[in-house]
Formats: sequence, C-alpha cells, structure tokens
Amino acid sequence: MRQAELIMLVFGVVVVVFSTTVYTITRRRHRADQALPDVDPGLIAPTTHDQPPAGVEPGLAGALLNGRTDMRDVFVALADLAARGYLQITRLTAQGAGAPDWQMQRTQKADADLPEADRAVLAAIFTAPPVPGTDERTPRPSVRLGLLLADHSEPLSQARQALRAEGTRLGWFHRDPHDHHTTWGWVGGVLTIVGLVLAVVSAIDVMATSKWSAMVGPLLVVAGGLLLASLGRLRAPRSALGNHLLDDLDAYRRHLDALRPEQVDPAGASGLFKATLPWTLVFGSAEDFATTMSTVAQRSAGWGKPVHLDLAWFSVPGTARPAGTRVGASPSRHDGPTPPADDPLVSFARAVQEFVDAGGKQAGRDDG
Repeated sequence: MRQAELIMLVFGVVVVVFSTTVYTITRRRHRADQALPDVDPGLIAPTTHDQPPAGVEPGLAGALLNGRTDMRDVFVALADLAARGYLQITRLTAQGAGAPDWQMQRTQKADADLPEADRAVLAAIFTAPPVPGTDERTPRPSVRLGLLLADHSEPLSQARQALRAEGTRLGWFHRDPHDHHTTWGWVGGVLTIVGLVLAVVSAIDVMATSKWSAMVGPLLVVAGGLLLASLGRLRAPRSALGNHLLDDLDAYRRHLDALRPEQVDPAGASGLFKATLPWTLVFGSAEDFATTMSTVAQRSAGWGKPVHLDLAWFSVPGTARPAGTRVGASPSRHDGPTPPADDPLVSFARAVQEFVDAGGKQAGRDDG
C-alpha cells in the first residue's frame, strides 16, 4: 500500500471513530433529555401539583412534552382561549353528519392581559388576508376553519410560529427546537464534502492503477461525515428551566389522572372544568376528566345543589343549549361503569377533542 493510501486510510478510520463516538454520546444525552420524567420508585408517592406550572399555557405545553410546536398545539391554544372567553367555537354540522367544519367567532373580551403568544394567535386567526394589490390587513370578527385551510393555512402557520417562538424566548431550550443547523451538523456536512472530493480524486487514481483500496479512506470520511450531519436533525435540548417545568407538568398530569369526584368542590366545578379541559386535551385524558366532572354534577344534583357548567364557548348543532350544559346522572369511571356514549359532558369533551384533532391532521403542512 502506498504511503498516500495509508495516510488516507488512517484519516478515514479516525474520522469514523470520532464521528461514532460523538454520535453515540450525543444521542444518549438527547434521549435522556427528551424522555418524560419517570414516576418515583419505592413506597413514597411521586409529587403531584394541583395547578399547571406557572407561565406555561396549554398551547405551549406541547413544546415541552415533544420538543417542538406542531399545528395541534395551535388548536389546543384556540380551545383554551375559547374556554377563557376570547372566542366562541361552533361546529357547523351535527355530530357525525358529514365532514366537520367549525366557525370561530371573536368575542368582545379585550386581550390586553393575555401573554404575547396568545395575543399573536388571536391576531393571526382573526386578521383577514390583504386586499389584492395592497398590504392592508383588517380584523375579521369570525372565520371558518375550512376557509383558513383554503388560505393555505397561512394564518394557522403564523399562529404556530408565535407559539414556537415563545418557548425559545422564555428560555425553555438552549436554541430554537426547529433550527436544525447545529455545530455538529455543519462539521458533518464539511467532512462529507471533503470525503466526496477525496473520493473523486481517488477514483481517478483507481482508473489508472486498478487499485480499489485507494477508495476505502475517502469512503470512510464520507460515512463519518454523514453520521455527524445526521445530528443536525436532533431537536434542541431543553434548558434546566425547561426540564424543571417538564417535571412540574408531569406532576400536574399525575394529579389530573388521580383526580376523584369527591376531591372536587361542586361550587367551583364550572371554573375548574373550563380551566382544566384544555390541559386534558394536551394529556389525552379529556373524556376521563369529563366523566369525573359528570359524576360531580350528578352527586351535587342529588344533594339539591345542581352544578351549572358554563359551556357556551363551544357549541354543537342539534342541542337545545351548548353541548353538555345538561349533565346527566352518570356514574364515575372510578366507582362504576363507564358513562353511556351520550353522556352530555363526555360528548362535549369529545366534540372539543375532535376540533383539536382536526389541527393534528394538518401536521403535514408544518414546515419543520
């Protein structure tokens, strides 16, 4: 083997070993960082919180849980804003009747006290496209979801961008989770290009000498470069603050999972339902939570103290009042059979869930 080939082979081996080591260490750290907190082992129950982490809204929680903000988070944010009285959502077709569509109506409630990201979401959704030939954009009092999608989801993408920027601004990540231009990605790209150039030079030498061994070193450099370049696709690691908030978020999830009807004060049931339902949409437990609250209402009615739930922020056609306002006497999932499918409060939660899931179907429109 010629000296040049030997040098190239050694260089290729060094690049591969170095790249493999960096890749392995980085992937392990990334998996540990992105993993959800484990439940504490032993006889001591894990810590739970009956309130979500301060400064974390339901629409922002997806970034902490998944390391990114997707379109579903926008719809969670819209459901949360509706529950807080900033808009009203109406399903335009009866449940189970044809392709669903929703109308979103802005209310008169001022948004001055809202966090910047929530105000940006409202502004994106309730601002009409510019008049052709001008840059003038005017507010619109209502908008149909189908119209937003026909508008190439530009308002939805703007809303998602607002949520995406907020998590980074608040210091939950070391860098923008959607920015894939990392240091190791750049290093891997440079090594890949260098390896390809060396491979071309070696290929010319092979044609002259018929010694294919000259290609081994450059190909090893290319392989090592590609391995490092793949690290550029890893999501940004959470900061110490982000990990702390994730722990608190998981503790809040455990609290909701363990919530029993007897732990709920009927006097505050309406406010609790509106404040908590958006969080159960994040955690995937909306129907279970609605079942628990339905039992609270049933028991309170049995004591002669009916619970009046404010559900006017989300309505479905075919009901005399907003879906779920008349809560039936259904047993809880904790102490009896599952409520029937037509339990009003469970049906209400399912209808809101359907609206949020419609956003998840737009994931293919995300730009990464």
